[in-house]
Amino acid sequence: MLAHECSDDKELRGVVEGMLASNDDDGDSTLDTPARGLIDAAMAEALSDEPDAVPETIGRYRVIRELGRGGMGVVYEAEQEEPRRRVAVKVLPALALGGAGGVGRLGSRLRREAHALGQLNHPGIARIYDAGAASVNGQTTPYIAMELVEGGTLDQHARRDALDLGAR
Repeated sequence: MLAHECSDDKELRGVVEGMLASNDDDGDSTLDTPARGLIDAAMAEALSDEPDAVPETIGRYRVIRELGRGGMGVVYEAEQEEPRRRVAVKVLPALALGGAGGVGRLGSRLRREAHALGQLNHPGIARIYDAGAASVNGQTTPYIAMELVEGGTLDQHARRDALDLGAR
């Protein structure tokens, strides 16, 4: 699959192969890490009766509205003051932060995601503008500020085009 998807872009293929071969600082391969904790977090988020309050700001970004949420984060549309532009800001859901001030494995995964995406330059991948940590609803959480891409969700696309499992 990688050979097919990256056949015309040797640079992108090299970056993806490097990401697949890399190990985390603690010696665990990201791909070898059991997903059970991520699944539990996603289920708890989906079943939550009270979603996190929409923050007014995340770092230096003024939040406009929530765009979507899942087990790996909440994405907001926000405005950056300098340079003035609309962006998407992804943060961890509050339930994933786990104890006082700690962001745990999901926080580490979000940081690795920001680092990996920041290395890529491809028209099919949103550009990363900024990454850091900010106080969101009273808890410090890592965030990624990225290019805002207008349009529907992947689920909406799959339903609209009646994609079968192979196409999805």
